[in-house]
Amino acid sequence: MRTPPFDTRSLQLLRLCPGRLPGRDDVDPGGCRRQPDIAALSSTTARIVVGIGDDSAGQLCDRSSRALASALGIEPTLFPGGHTGFVEDPDTFAIRLREALREG
Repeated sequence: MRTPPFDTRSLQLLRLCPGRLPGRDDVDPGGCRRQPDIAALSSTTARIVVGIGDDSAGQLCDRSSRALASALGIEPTLFPGGHTGFVEDPDTFAIRLREALREG
């Protein structure tokens, strides 16, 4: 059975990490191999917030976000919901996002 088509916005998001979509030929399979430039990120004066969904514990998105935060020497910021908590419960996510932005 083929996965139903996604809208353009969903495909843009899914290209970031398509590993959970077997059988999809319209998503770049190399998406999970991207490496952030730690030196460039560390040298910026901009505040960096690495967000993780509370319900994503142990998943690829959680592990990679924690590794990024560790490499940058910062603590990750937890948000309600899973990897797509901003879609699952946007109102609660927005409240937490405002808090996180104020914390810095």
